Amino acid sequence: MTTIARLGYYTNFRLSKIAEALYINSAVNQPQACTTLTFHPNSPKVKELSRMSAPFADSSFPIELTLQIMEELPFISIIRCLSVCKLFQSLIQSSTTLQYIIALGAEGYVDCPSGYLTVPERLALLERHKNAWHSLSWSHTKKFQMPESGRYELHHGVFAHGATHGITLITLPSRVRQTDGMTLQHSFEFPLEDFTICPSQDLLVLVEARAPRSTINPSPPFRIHLRTLSTNLPHPLARNAMLEQTITPYVDIDYTLRLQIMDHAIGVFFKANGAPGTSPPSLLAVWQWTTGFIKTMMSFTDFNVPDAFSFLSADVFVLPRFLPYSISPGKDDPASLHPVLEVYSMHSDDNHPIYPHPIRDVTLLLPSMINQTRFEEFKCLSDPAPTWLPLPSLGGASIIAHGYHAPVRLVLFTHAATLLSYAESLPFPSTVPWEDWGPLKSRWTKGPLSFSLYECCVFGNRFVHGMAKRNDAFVGWGRYRSLRVLDFNRYAVGRGVSAGEADEDEDHGVGVGAEDNDLFRTESGYSDGDESGDAGQGITRRVHNAKCRTITKESVIRKGAPFLVDAHSSLPYREITKRVSHPPFSSVTVDDERIICYASNMHAWIHTM
Repeated sequence: MTTIARLGYYTNFRLSKIAEALYINSAVNQPQACTTLTFHPNSPKVKELSRMSAPFADSSFPIELTLQIMEELPFISIIRCLSVCKLFQSLIQSSTTLQYIIALGAEGYVDCPSGYLTVPERLALLERHKNAWHSLSWSHTKKFQMPESGRYELHHGVFAHGATHGITLITLPSRVRQTDGMTLQHSFEFPLEDFTICPSQDLLVLVEARAPRSTINPSPPFRIHLRTLSTNLPHPLARNAMLEQTITPYVDIDYTLRLQIMDHAIGVFFKANGAPGTSPPSLLAVWQWTTGFIKTMMSFTDFNVPDAFSFLSADVFVLPRFLPYSISPGKDDPASLHPVLEVYSMHSDDNHPIYPHPIRDVTLLLPSMINQTRFEEFKCLSDPAPTWLPLPSLGGASIIAHGYHAPVRLVLFTHAATLLSYAESLPFPSTVPWEDWGPLKSRWTKGPLSFSLYECCVFGNRFVHGMAKRNDAFVGWGRYRSLRVLDFNRYAVGRGVSAGEADEDEDHGVGVGAEDNDLFRTESGYSDGDESGDAGQGITRRVHNAKCRTITKESVIRKGAPFLVDAHSSLPYREITKRVSHPPFSSVTVDDERIICYASNMHAWIHTM
């Protein structure tokens, strides 16, 4: 090791220790975009930090080396270094590169090398991008005609529409990526059951419709084809470009499929559409797609089958389920439903005794529900967030939404990192009561939200949905007139608080889905609707014809339909609402740069930030 390399390692280690030693107030309890130290100037901790940073304050220490070392630190450590000494503060504030690293991290993005944009240009681009989402001020809107049938997806600027024997891929124009639009069409030699895409890996995953049963093949498999988006040829990184999965015992019924990609993992959930009272088999299978290794295999009967799954990482996933009464501990009332979030780890080899069944790490309990409540579905949505240029979302920053489909829809929001932290820190298998995690680390909402499998309404920390007028005859059936974005990024919350949007009343319900919302009732009466936006829901500001408010205080859903007890939650978020100028729409999709509104007459409008 050379002297300069040894010095770099030592100083990097010391800078990291200084950064780790600083304390930042939790954004959950006090959302803010800057650091807050809590040490007394004469405390031993501060004296130790001063001693550790002394070599860098020496004018003889090369400034260039200090900056180079800082550029290798995580963005949160750079923020902490602002409070170490005036020299660090001056260096960070005068460095465009360090400001860019901080801005990327605060938005939940990462950067990849770009040969045509300088760092100042990328920083300016990121600031425009951030401000556009902050006020929901898209730069332009384009109308286009949707195909009459088929499945569609939106991933990182690529709109995909699948038909029976082909797929159309439209790369949408992008200000962020500085690219023009283009269209590709691929045809297949087999009928298409379902598909998904991952543009960052040039990956197209196709599920071939299962062949009919015959005497020659009494248990036909599902075939999963791994191809490139660009050429429709077998993907060169896949050791086996066609995976096969048989579901046993064979039952001649239809299956609803849910596909998801997270880095090297491909998950397919085969949910049987059986008649009530029957128990046809359903299956969750996850592969390491480049090697073909089966990471997990989990079968279900109709009486205990989940409605969906979501990746938390390439090795961990979550299942929303209802547990049998006898399994839920500490509950005195047997006549109640016990919804839970089960977090599982997958395998990297076949040596574990229970392989290929996943390892249950932790079960997080949700509030118990009245037994007479009828639920049609309990789903989860998240953004796998594959790496992409130049502003991809970080997987750990993703928000995950869990929805109950009942007479009134309930949606629970929490960060994927929250669920991962319990899985990684507790001995498995563990059970965490709702009171120990939910009130501080989640947020309940209530309203007519759509949770279609084909709506990509979550991206990173943002959840997007449509809103209708309360007096419309069919709320949610092609009558949405406004867009609402719920942003759970803690730095967006901090900016909202700084702008005076924070609420003051601690006891309020948070309702979504209708412009004159009256779904919630508090002790003092109904909570205010979106037009006024006060009485505890936050001070509403108008920015570029959008209404903005920040929710930081606790909300309560009162007991009795569906909960047995009051459900408290307080995960902060920022809300942006904007009325669209085009005709009403029925559903939405979202990615890092745009929102697409779809109408029931197959018209669509692309709003690009």
